[in-house]
Amino acid sequence: MSLSMNASLTWSTSGPAGLDADVTWRVWHRSNSSSAWAAIADINNFTINNSTGTPSQGVIKVDLTTSATGTFGTFYDQRVLAYNQPGEYAIAAIDAKSVTAPTQAETMACWVNSNDLYYSTCVIENGSNTTGGTAQSYRYSIENTGSNSYYCPNAISGLPYGYSHVPYGQYVTQFYTDSTLSTVFSFADAGSGVSNYKGFITSGSSPYNNGGTVKYKFSTRFNVSDAKVYEPNPWTQCYVEACSSANGCSPNIYLYPFAP
Repeated sequence: MSLSMNASLTWSTSGPAGLDADVTWRVWHRSNSSSAWAAIADINNFTINNSTGTPSQGVIKVDLTTSATGTFGTFYDQRVLAYNQPGEYAIAAIDAKSVTAPTQAETMACWVNSNDLYYSTCVIENGSNTTGGTAQSYRYSIENTGSNSYYCPNAISGLPYGYSHVPYGQYVTQFYTDSTLSTVFSFADAGSGVSNYKGFITSGSSPYNNGGTVKYKFSTRFNVSDAKVYEPNPWTQCYVEACSSANGCSPNIYLYPFAP
């Protein structure tokens, strides 16, 4: 299951030189109505910190601002968490507030979508569903040289392409050679049946490929035989590292318009 936690604001009137809004997302899980609520690890081994702290300590704090562009428009921020533990989930937008908003229409709005992670019929980009309500596959460009240590290359483009039923790069578990997801992608063996670290990005059309500066780049190793994410044991980090974040396990951040 994927939880898409969204925030937006629209700057449409004259006034201060930009809008500003804040929200902190928190997620709890319990197995049944008799269990205690608690934070649990997502399928990328990230556990949200439901106490106080900084983003690098697992806190999902959003600062949504228009000041980076200085132009009118609608601005979005999206964080995605994915879980595979059955039970009940509670999601809260804590301390949600519009710091600067000249009109009621320009204040922040928050909402949450839940969907199947692997066959998503609702993938939000710029506040809209990109799938048309039909599950689809997603193309990724893979930097196939790699390295024997954690590796985020400067540039990734073109072939080879891999395909996944997962739209969110940090949750890709396996790559296929074509959009029908019928043939498993293969990697060169760097020893013991495992590839080097590989960098990859969403390629082609939406979702989450702005055509300019690549903001959502990922790196991991794969099992050679079935191109599944390699999870060494023990493992204290996320299984797929997000290259664009100071804390590689943090949920993705998507902004529109794409600001520095």
